[in-house]
Amino acid sequence: MQYPRHIWFIPDGNRTRSTKNDVAEIVWYLQWMQRWIDIARYVITKTPIQAITWWLLSTENVSHRSAESLAGIFDMVKKTCNSLDELLESHRVNFRRIGSETWLPSDFVDFLQKKEADFAFGTDRSVCFAVNYGWQDEIVRAIHRASQAWEDMSAINSQTLHWYTDIGSLPPLDMVIRTKSEVAQRTSGFASWAIGYAELYFSDVLCPDFGIEEFEKSLAWFDSIAKDRNFGK
Repeated sequence: MQYPRHIWFIPDGNRTRSTKNDVAEIVWYLQWMQRWIDIARYVITKTPIQAITWWLLSTENVSHRSAESLAGIFDMVKKTCNSLDELLESHRVNFRRIGSETWLPSDFVDFLQKKEADFAFGTDRSVCFAVNYGWQDEIVRAIHRASQAWEDMSAINSQTLHWYTDIGSLPPLDMVIRTKSEVAQRTSGFASWAIGYAELYFSDVLCPDFGIEEFEKSLAWFDSIAKDRNFGK
């Protein structure tokens, strides 16, 4: 079976599920967090997939959602990260954070930075959390980083600039999974710099219902088309 090297998840449907069932949104986020932990464990222990990234909050989410909603999500992220500690440690899987620190609470930034430092094993496998991430913001920050490192900006090419993006040091992106496909067949500004040859998988289920069984369906789909991926050749 052929597996993607790097998968990016765009979980969508928590608020839809909350509205349909008249249950607090945080309840569905907590359910999805457990699904995410299960998927991370499956990937690490049963597949050769090198990196999985979960897009938790976009730059638009952070600027438009209420402080109460964001506080609940930040707390939930901390609990999820802590739940992964033993798994990452035992399998020497790196923890990576992706996105801008701007507008995030300082204690939350400190938490993510410490996790990244504590779980930096130098291996080729990573679990990544994208918080306050947007591709336009990513490119602007990449240019700023490059300008600080290079005196002659005219010497920078596309490969060089890619290295300064948030995902520049991660394995090539091969697959994007998005839930709630009946109303969300789009990438919502995700990693437009790196998405060129990624396969897009849109699942009909809502985010809280996307578990191991649905994930295995997505991997089977990727395997079925992998032989036809020619990267423009």
